[in-house]
Formats: sequence, structure tokens, C-alpha cells
Amino acid sequence: MRLTLAAIFTLFISTASASTFYVDARKGQDTNAGSRDTPWKTIQKAVDSLAPGDTVLVAAGSYPERIHLTRSGAAGRPITYQASGKVVMQGFTITADYVRVVGFEITSQIRLIRESYGIYLRGQHDEILNNYIHDIYHDGIMMEGRGGPHAPLTAYNVVKGNRIYRASSSGITVDGRENLIEGNDISHTIQYPPGGPAFEGADADGLRPFGTGHIFRNNRVHDIRSDDLGNLDPHIDCIETWGPATNILFEQNICDIENTGFLPVQAAQIENGSGVVNHITFRNNILMNVRVGIHVERLANPDISDVTVVNNTFYKITQQAILFEGHSSGTVENNAFYDVGSHLESYLTMSPASKEIVVGYNAFGMSDGRAPGTRGSQAPYPRDLWAINPGFVNAAAKDFHLLPNSPLVSAGVFLKDVTTDFAGVPRPQGSAYDIGAFQHKP
Repeated sequence: MRLTLAAIFTLFISTASASTFYVDARKGQDTNAGSRDTPWKTIQKAVDSLAPGDTVLVAAGSYPERIHLTRSGAAGRPITYQASGKVVMQGFTITADYVRVVGFEITSQIRLIRESYGIYLRGQHDEILNNYIHDIYHDGIMMEGRGGPHAPLTAYNVVKGNRIYRASSSGITVDGRENLIEGNDISHTIQYPPGGPAFEGADADGLRPFGTGHIFRNNRVHDIRSDDLGNLDPHIDCIETWGPATNILFEQNICDIENTGFLPVQAAQIENGSGVVNHITFRNNILMNVRVGIHVERLANPDISDVTVVNNTFYKITQQAILFEGHSSGTVENNAFYDVGSHLESYLTMSPASKEIVVGYNAFGMSDGRAPGTRGSQAPYPRDLWAINPGFVNAAAKDFHLLPNSPLVSAGVFLKDVTTDFAGVPRPQGSAYDIGAFQHKP
């Protein structure tokens, strides 16, 4: 059998062996070969030398470098940058595809806009995994989807297992298309970090979603505090978008701000001041210790449509757990509300224009046994459980699993798109759908 030159070239590429290189700031030299015994000194030397499929292992140490990564890997042959031990450096500016950045500690006081992010990413099929990003002058991770006219769309990336502490404005900002943001921990976002530049529109948020088709799963946003140094007048949101944002799923996330004072602290601010916002889904999340839960605010045409809020648990929300302002449409079903509204506000407030929202099968109770508030709604809605003890294992300890005798067990409506609970337990158990983020498993 004869092979064409193109076939021979393809076979060679697919079977070419990948190489592992080494960087060590203490004993390496960039004139070395990059082997285990003769490592390079700088990470940037590795960046400029690796080919698709290669891996570089960076030894523990301090690396005063901001890495500019423009060389792409290939499908099935990513280029991997792996920290071996505690590797402290100044961050990555990535404009490439099929690269993996794993396990680095990133901190810096760089003031230039793009250079001041912990990781700036514009590319496809990249993975940002298990990094610790802290004390920087801008977002922890910025996934930019609106680059220059010839820039690749930021798409199909995975951002997983990262810890982000004391970033500015936002822990993670996501644009582009169909990115997965999973298992990240974000806390203590700072509006104006001491010594940093005063960026326009600076705030103190956890996640900022833009673009389309993203999944935000199993992230924890917590302890963004108004009394942290640098938070002068923050509008704190675990999640905030002003559009465009479409077809975005939030599932199995925790928002737990534990803030003090009567500030505009919200689990999610969904508005459309800068673009179309529709098909936003919240399911199996735990949202607690904020002033307002999910705030849907129409600021421009067209209307915000298809906001789905199902099988979530809301706890210790000072005002409304869900607030629809303007003409919106959506679904609010199978949610558990406990100690919401301070005996005044309903769990759901809708403007008169919001007439296309399906509501029912929710549970609402207060820990002191008094009646919940009803202001701003027509609660209770059909098949609501009203003024009940939800039967959580231990709400005060933030354990919202259901006891066997909980009234929320088997009290929900069938929802074909909710196939598991917060912990991954299949729904339903038998033929029963439970209310809240957890499905009781007999």
C-alpha cells in the first residue's frame, strides 16, 4: 500500500513522541538543554521552546516572571506547564490553543491592564487547573472573548480547581463560548486593592459571566467583605452579568457571603444593560447570607427571558430570595426558602409586567415558627409548602440534606432537566422529586 506525502506527514505527527523538560530557578541556565540534569532557569525559556505534546515541570522556587504564552499545542497533544511544588510567579498572558497551566501560585503588583490579571486567556481548548491566585490588581482569571478582529474566540476551555483570594473586581470573568468553570474557590475580592490603580467600574464580585453556552458548576464564592481594606463602596455579587449572556447554567454552586451591614449584597445580579440576556438557569445551588438572592433586572430592550430557578436552597436572605424587575419570563419551582425576607418580603417579588413566570411547588418557612412575609407577591403559590420547618439536617451548620421525615421529601414537581441533586444523587428517587438542592436518598 502506498501512502501519500500528506498521509505520511499525518502519521508522523500523530505518533511523534512527546518530551518532558525541566525548569529550576536555583540551578538552571537558559543555555542548558532543559533536561532533568541540565534544566532551564526561566519558565519563559520553556514557553519559547516547547512543541505540541510536550510538558515542562517547574521546580519549586520564586520566578519573577510574567509569562507570555503564544505557542499552541494541538488536539490530543496539549502543551503542559506543570508546577512541581510551590512555584511562585507573576501570572500568564495566554493567547494560544491547547495549553494546560497546572498548580502555580500567582501574585503580583503589575499595573498594566492585561498584565495585571492573574491569568489572561484568549484561546480555545485550554485548561487552567489547580492554581492559587492571590493579591493582584485585577481579576483573578480573565477569559477574553472580544479580542481583535482576527483573534480566536475564547471557547471550550476548562477552568477548574483554582483558588482565588484578594483579586480585584472579580474572581473569574468569562466571555466567549461553551467554557466550563468548575470547582473553583473565590473569596475576599477587593474593589480597590491598596496601592493598585483605580480601574473604572471596579467592584467586588465572585463570578462574571458573559458570552454563551457556559457551565458554572461546583464553585464556592464566599467571604467577600465590606470591611476588607480597599472595599470602599462595593456592590458585592457572587454572580453578576450585564450582558450579553445567553444559555448559561449555574449548578451545584455555593454563595455564602456572611457580610455585615446593609449593603447591596446579592447572590446573583442578572441585568441586560449591555446586551441580550436569556436562557439563564440556576439549579441545585445553595445561596445564603446575602441581602437579595437572585435579582433579575431589565435595563434595556429586549426583555430578559427564560430565567429558570429550580431545586435551589435559599437560607438567611434578608430581603427577597428572588426579585424580577421589568418584563421577564421564567420558572421558579422546587426551591426551598428558609429564614428569607425578615417576615416582611415574600420569597419571590415580581413587577406587574412579569406575567410569564411559572411559580409553584416551593417551600417557605422561618426558624422561629412565625409566618413568612408576603409583600410583593401572591404567595403562597400553587402546591407551595407554607410556614413549615423544612427538616434540614442542620441548617445552622449549613447542612441542608433532608431528614427522612422532612416535608420536602416527595413534594416537588417533575422536572425533566433536573436529573441529579447538589451532591450528584440521581433525581428522582423512585418516582419522587424533592424540594431544595438535596434529594433524600432512602
